[in-house]
Amino acid sequence: MIPPHSAHTTIASSSILAKPAASPGIKGLTDIDGAYKVAEPESVVQAYEKTHLPRGARLEGTGSNCVHGTHSVVELLSVPVAGSHEYSAALTIGIASLGKNSTLLRVDAQVSWVANRAAAEKAQSSSTLRLTVFRSDQFGGNVTVTLSGAHERQVTGLLNSLPLAAPAQCAETDPLYQLQYGSATSGFQATGYGCAGTVLVDMKGKTAAPLRDTDRGVVRLLNTFLSTNQRISGNNSTGGWAGWVNVNPPKPPGSYQSAFAMWTVPKVSCDFGEMAAASEWVGIDGFNESTVEQTGTETDCVLGQGTYGAWFELFGTNVDDGFAVDLPGNDHIHPGDRVSAQVVAGQGSGGSGFPGAGEYLFYMFNFTEGWSWQIIEPSSALSPAPPNQTLEWIVEQPSCFWVCQALAQYGRVSFTAMDVSLNTFAYPFGSAFPPMKFQGFFVDLMTGSTLKETGSNLVSGNTENVTFVHK
Repeated sequence: MIPPHSAHTTIASSSILAKPAASPGIKGLTDIDGAYKVAEPESVVQAYEKTHLPRGARLEGTGSNCVHGTHSVVELLSVPVAGSHEYSAALTIGIASLGKNSTLLRVDAQVSWVANRAAAEKAQSSSTLRLTVFRSDQFGGNVTVTLSGAHERQVTGLLNSLPLAAPAQCAETDPLYQLQYGSATSGFQATGYGCAGTVLVDMKGKTAAPLRDTDRGVVRLLNTFLSTNQRISGNNSTGGWAGWVNVNPPKPPGSYQSAFAMWTVPKVSCDFGEMAAASEWVGIDGFNESTVEQTGTETDCVLGQGTYGAWFELFGTNVDDGFAVDLPGNDHIHPGDRVSAQVVAGQGSGGSGFPGAGEYLFYMFNFTEGWSWQIIEPSSALSPAPPNQTLEWIVEQPSCFWVCQALAQYGRVSFTAMDVSLNTFAYPFGSAFPPMKFQGFFVDLMTGSTLKETGSNLVSGNTENVTFVHK
């Protein structure tokens, strides 16, 4: 990856090695981090990097920024890993022109993993287990119940069977539940998050390596013990979101069919070496639901570089394990681009380019770059089909594990031309309505006592402003 005759160099007054961009604080870490001066034009270095990437590397995003007065092009890639405990690998390449035949190459490669958990770090059965369900004020606030006997033993057994995971710092914005053992000798506490099923563990005040509950088995088990009005949502949406939410579709038809909006991709402001993220999206479900069908843009800081992309996701389903999927051509997303996006819930048998029941159409158009993209997912109907009971226009601090440690400073995002359609079998010929026609409200993002971003009341019935406040 390093071109021949490259010289290790420094950025500003110190080596880039003096200030690591991320410190996962996990059991194991391999970190290769350096800056090199290459006696070649920027175009030659870019071409060299494209032909010398690790096998299987996949482009996750691209962008540009200005660091210490130097304009830099940056690419973020994921790299396949092997081994029973290796969890993630990321590769970031930054290329900046220093002159006609001089280029600065920045390379950061990190692989993280965790070791086996000792038996002493596992939950010990207790006579009582206190469960707190975190819920938004719109749904009556938090709920606390006590589990004992067979219920407690089932939860303990499931917790101890979960595999280890790397830390997920962004997950701390959206707690779903907390399990606290009553035994004086145990001191075991586990908090589940809407971040790919991450469970953060605390042992007598000491943080242990997290657990991974990808299919949210703990949530499903706990919900069998809880009454309907106590149950855990698959995603505590107001924990990580700010924007507008529509709820309670009118009867008939009793469900929503589509959400649409336009917005301008914001330019993020990044500190040196900063890792942060923000996602702008429209979607169906998600607010106090276990699934979200969504599409939007990504505006991140990766090693201090603005990095941009576009994606779709069926969160909480088995489509790509519920993770975001990059749109082809996401290298054509830049700050200032004017985009539109729509998610459509299918009805009936579908076909001829229309989604059927249990399928979703994701659509995006980039007016500035002149491209459009759409897909119908999944290839066969989801079972059970999501309820299509809420709609969202959101700027989110994504759950993206240790590479994202803050909400990216994006300024303001205005969702305009927002419209809603109902499930009447009429797509794309049915009526579209402004969100103000149906029951809805704005939500803010709070982390503890810190207000991080705010939503707003609708402007003219179809415009929502989401404003950055604090990282």
